[in-house]
Amino acid sequence: MQPASTTLLTRPVKYLLDGILVITVLLSASCIKPDSVSVYSNDVEHTHKIVLGWIPYWDQDDAMESFRNNIDLFSHISLFWYVLDENGKVKNYRNATESRELIEFAQKNGVKVLAIITNLPDDDDVGASNWDPERVWGVIKSKNRIQKHVADLMDLVDRMGFDGINIDYESLPGEYRSNFTLFIQLLGEALQNQGKILAVALHPKTSEGNPMEDNGSHAQDWSEIHPYVDQMHFMTYGEHYSGGQPGPVASPAWVDKVLNYATEKRGVPVNKVFLGLPLYAVVWERKNNNQFVGVDEEFTYREISSITNRFDAEVEWSNPHRSPYLSFRNNKGVDHVVWFENKDSIREKLKLKAKYGIKNIALWRLGEEDPRIWEEIRESLH
Repeated sequence: MQPASTTLLTRPVKYLLDGILVITVLLSASCIKPDSVSVYSNDVEHTHKIVLGWIPYWDQDDAMESFRNNIDLFSHISLFWYVLDENGKVKNYRNATESRELIEFAQKNGVKVLAIITNLPDDDDVGASNWDPERVWGVIKSKNRIQKHVADLMDLVDRMGFDGINIDYESLPGEYRSNFTLFIQLLGEALQNQGKILAVALHPKTSEGNPMEDNGSHAQDWSEIHPYVDQMHFMTYGEHYSGGQPGPVASPAWVDKVLNYATEKRGVPVNKVFLGLPLYAVVWERKNNNQFVGVDEEFTYREISSITNRFDAEVEWSNPHRSPYLSFRNNKGVDHVVWFENKDSIREKLKLKAKYGIKNIALWRLGEEDPRIWEEIRESLH
C-alpha cells in the first residue's frame, strides 16, 4: 500500500486481541458542458438531505440498521455488491446477495440507490491480492473496451433498477489517466441519457504527481472528469493507515488541504463535492523492534468500547489533530495504539462544509459508527 493510501476496503482477516476475537476488514474526446451532464446538480438545489452512506455486504445487517434508524437523513445509499473480475465482467461478490427488496425499500422512502463497482478481488480469487489495476486496464485500454464496459454497467442498472453507478476503481497508476478520463466521460454520457447518476470515488491529493500521494490519485484528473460526474466522492480519510505509523485517520487540517486543492486549484464545483467522513478506527501494535505495525484498518466504535472496558484504557484527545485516540497494553504485554472517530472528531470535520459551501457528505461506512454522530450530522444540515 502506498503512502496516504485511502482505500475503502482491505482484505478480511481475523485479529485476536488477547482473547477477544474480532472479525474485521484490514482493512480528449467530445466535450460536454458541466451543467448539461450533471443529473445530480438539480437535486442539490431542491433538498437539504445530501447524505450518502455506503453499505458493505460483509456487514449489511448492521449497516442497514444504521440506515433504517436514520433514514430521514439520507438522500442516497451505495451498495457494495459488485466487483470487476479478471475477465472484465461485473459480478457479485461471492458473499453478496442482490436484494430488490432492499433497493425498493430505500426508493420507497425517497432514497436513491447506487451500485458500487470495485476492482477489489474476492478473497479466494486465484492470485488475488489487494486492489487490482489490471482488471480495470482490461476494460479501459481502448474505446471499444470502454464502450463494452459501459454497456455492461447500463445493463446492471436496468436489470436491478438502480438509480446510478458508483465507480470505485482504486490504486490505478498514472499512465491510466487519459483512458480513465474517457471511460468516465462515456459512462457519464450514457447514464445522463437515461436520467441516472454517476458517482466516482476519488483518492485524496493536494497536488499532481507527488510520489507521496501515489495512492491511485495520479490516474484521476479531477478537472477533466468533473463535467461528466454527478457526485465526486472524496475519500478524505486514510491520512494514516495500517501500512504506516500511528496517527489520525483524517485530521481536519489535512482534509481541509484536499478540499482546497479540489475546489480552488482543480475547479471542482462545490455542488458535486462529497466530503468523505470515516467512521472506522485503525489499530497498531508495538513489535519487538519498538516499531508500530498496523494490524487492523476497520475497527468499529463498538469494539473501541469493548477495549476500553477490558483494558481500562482511557480515550484521549489530540488538540493538534482534533481527533481521539487511546493506548493500551493487553494481558500479553503488547502495547497498542488506536486512532478512531467519534462525534467530536466528526463535528470538527463537518465545520469544513460551511467553509467551502459544501452541502454533501458521504459516510464510509454504515454499521461501525459512534451512534452519537447522527445528532452532529442532523445539526450540520440545518
